[in-house]
Amino acid sequence: MNSPIRQHDLLITLIVSTLFVLLALFSLKVIVPLQDAHIYNFESSVLLLYLPHGIRVLTAWLYGWKSILHILPGQVVTHIIFLGPASLLGVGFFDVIGGASIGYIGVLAALYLLQGHKTGLLARPWVLILLAGVIASLANSAIKIMVHDALPKEVFGYLLGDITGLVLLMIILLYIFKVERQTKPN
Repeated sequence: MNSPIRQHDLLITLIVSTLFVLLALFSLKVIVPLQDAHIYNFESSVLLLYLPHGIRVLTAWLYGWKSILHILPGQVVTHIIFLGPASLLGVGFFDVIGGASIGYIGVLAALYLLQGHKTGLLARPWVLILLAGVIASLANSAIKIMVHDALPKEVFGYLLGDITGLVLLMIILLYIFKVERQTKPN
């Protein structure tokens, strides 16, 4: 019998993975063509705005280690969409596991780095989230170098795309929450 907690976890996984896939498709179908049309001689495998990275980091911040399980189905589907089903074999498997885990790794590392500061940085969640996003993006870039033999130019592109995606997603969420607060009756 399914407990309410298990049903809740499955619902969170469905929502997070669906958002991850939808934002990846948006990147593939909208961002890539815009980049190709407006940036001459640009490497299309690098996205200058990758919103799914924001989903990874925000999910890790909200759900801790469970975020890996919430992201994994979306990471698998996205990997298949971008690289094909055969890419899951061999080292591609590690790319998927790494992609699902880096948000959590980034949050853990950011918490560790900020714990000794007496400036109140931990009281500002956006500082933690942005630092976690940068760390997670560095980890993601390291995975891309190992698995896909990424070049330094591509690594810079991954960093830029991940961080801009996280920042834009945070701005969108702030706006949504602001509108929600304003429309909520007192």
